[in-house]
Amino acid sequence: MNKKKKITTYTIIIAVLTIGLILWLSIMGFPLNLSTLLKDKTTVGAKSHTGVRTTKVQVIYTNETIDVSGHIEPYETEDLAFKIGGEIVYLPFSEGTRIKKGTLVARLDDTEQRYQLAQIDYNIEQTKLSGESRKLELLKLQRQIYLKELAETKLYAGISGIIACVDKSINDTVKAGERVLRIINTNKMKSTVEVDELDAPKLKVGQKVIFHFDALPNIEAIGRVASIPIESTITSEGIAVVDAQLTLDNPPRGVMPNYSFNAEIVIKAKKKLLLLDKRALINRNGKKFVIIMRKPRGEEIGKEAPPVGKSPLKEVVTKEYDGERVQILSGLKGGEEIIIPTPELLKKNSKSVNPLSIFGIKTPRFRRRPRP
Repeated sequence: MNKKKKITTYTIIIAVLTIGLILWLSIMGFPLNLSTLLKDKTTVGAKSHTGVRTTKVQVIYTNETIDVSGHIEPYETEDLAFKIGGEIVYLPFSEGTRIKKGTLVARLDDTEQRYQLAQIDYNIEQTKLSGESRKLELLKLQRQIYLKELAETKLYAGISGIIACVDKSINDTVKAGERVLRIINTNKMKSTVEVDELDAPKLKVGQKVIFHFDALPNIEAIGRVASIPIESTITSEGIAVVDAQLTLDNPPRGVMPNYSFNAEIVIKAKKKLLLLDKRALINRNGKKFVIIMRKPRGEEIGKEAPPVGKSPLKEVVTKEYDGERVQILSGLKGGEEIIIPTPELLKKNSKSVNPLSIFGIKTPRFRRRPRP
């Protein structure tokens, strides 16, 4: 019997000491809200230490950009047409042919022009023999006109590039100004895009531009800001915009004229951002807080509460980033491990819970003794 009494006595003493210790910690302000976090739930993208769900402050580097869109165009284009009418007798090229600047691409029948030139040369010789100086001067002026007409029977490429289309064929009769073929230079491409007036002051010639083409989703092309106008324009909606010209110096294979694109004009490169899972935020009185996971020394992570007298809540300043994350503006550092609070903690919205609840005991209330 004595032995049983001793065991019972020891058990009562241990229980009393345990309750007393927990009660003392509660009175001293020890925030034991981590007890509500020990819910062993599996959460995608969150780590778990003894049931506590956590996430880390993510560090990413991104560019500060201006988003624009438009359609890409050849850097140079040329529609070739004769300045005089006539019958085409020379046109050896077809669509897709690459040609260089200065190449003879088409020629008209020049029989009439050569006859007129020969006739005027004969008249000039006869006039020289007669000694009529005034008439000789007029004939020389007329000869210059015939030489110009003869030159206009030939059509030369004004740029180097690819023949995009051929509208006429040999033996066709064309009128003056009627297009014969079109040349485009796609070794370099360009586009004029609208930049909002609020972003316009950030623009500088030479800034990097990242192109993404709808037709080629796996291709990213690099260009630059080529020119910025000295005045803005007004859109049909009444918005002031700046028409900036972008160039793509080395277009990737497959990029064709008039393809649509979205692009980012890089204003500042490699801006550091701190991102945090939205689920880790606690909202209180219009402010945002988080609970930093403190790592104990020599013990398993997640078993030790924060130091006595210190709240585990850390105020942070954030702004929206995407549907799942916020950007941390202040309060945290990259790599810090943050606890994802459970709905129970958010519902109670208190810094501490009753540590005696694990024994089914309600929170004790103490009355201060009146001062004598």
